Amino acid sequence: METVKNLKGCGDLHLHSRFSDGSLDVENIMFLAAKVGLGYISITDHDYFNDLNYFKKLEDEYKIKIIFGAELSCMDFKRNRKVHILCYNIKTTDLLKPFCEESLKTRRDSAKKVLNSLSEQYNIIPELIEKYKSKNGCIFETNILRIFAECGYSNKVCGDFYNVVFKGENKINFIHHDVRKILKLIRESGGKSVLAHPRVHDSFDLLNELVLEKLLDGVEVWHPKNNDEDRKYLYDIAAKNDLIATGGTDFHGLYNSSVVRIGDCFTPNLYINRILN
Repeated sequence: METVKNLKGCGDLHLHSRFSDGSLDVENIMFLAAKVGLGYISITDHDYFNDLNYFKKLEDEYKIKIIFGAELSCMDFKRNRKVHILCYNIKTTDLLKPFCEESLKTRRDSAKKVLNSLSEQYNIIPELIEKYKSKNGCIFETNILRIFAECGYSNKVCGDFYNVVFKGENKINFIHHDVRKILKLIRESGGKSVLAHPRVHDSFDLLNELVLEKLLDGVEVWHPKNNDEDRKYLYDIAAKNDLIATGGTDFHGLYNSSVVRIGDCFTPNLYINRILN
């Protein structure tokens, strides 16, 4: 794979590893990012902050800067919709960790019940979860779908089979915290907050509210699920309100529902500098 020179100062700031629902280890993500010539990445695992010392060793090895980050599961209670917030470069995790741990604990408990229920309904091998569960001990839908694929129920992990498996009581439920509360905690922690993939959860109305309330630092403009019209609309909002415009692939490796390669969507260097400074 040839290095793409024009990505050197840019960053893919939305990547998931095996510490949540991605299929690749952080080291392999770093390898791929180095191959396409990125200057920065951010491992934004769900409700989980990775070890900074671990990241530092990888930075030295692959010559890429890692922006400390996470993707936090929130709720827009006004519309009863989920919303994801990317947070970057926080100075301390003390304020946010309790909320992350609560989300992960409720996810673990719910996922175990769902896996037990599915084991009774289908001929699957539940022991495979030890092989595929995330490195933080959580079980995500993708981990369970991987087992179904291994046992011959599907020829790919993500696809239409998702709706066959996760229906009725077989849904993994967990706590989503109030988005405004989380945004305030990110700011108090010295970090930058970015509204993730507005198209995925139809967060456009919420975006306009948060901009008026001056609670948000940025919005994810370049994302595989944002269409051209979305990108123009989001970029215009960012420019008009002096928000940070970010880009990222939302990379999950084998667990992406469509073909996505690291660096396909990225954050220009101008906005990288605003996150870091």
